[in-house]
Amino acid sequence: MGEAQVVEGTTEEIMARLRDAYPEQNLRVTVEPQEEEPIVDWSDYPQTVTSEEQLVHLLRQSLTSPTQEVTEETWEQRRIEIRRRAADRRDDARK
Repeated sequence: MGEAQVVEGTTEEIMARLRDAYPEQNLRVTVEPQEEEPIVDWSDYPQTVTSEEQLVHLLRQSLTSPTQEVTEETWEQRRIEIRRRAADRRDDARK
């Protein structure tokens, strides 16, 4: 058995690379979380859906809200903002 190797990327990217590298193998992938605090702070999402009626209302509301094109740059900006907020919260918690 070979030595373990750390590979970074999305699950899809990693699996594609493994399938290409070992087409005849039955592969098993183990994903280990990074030792970071969670990026998502659920307090940013105060609304909890408590009924099917409420869920339907929220879905309809989202379908009628304005849309915007989401690009890779959009996602990167969101990641940066979320990480900044998480760092601010960590700093506040240490005070």
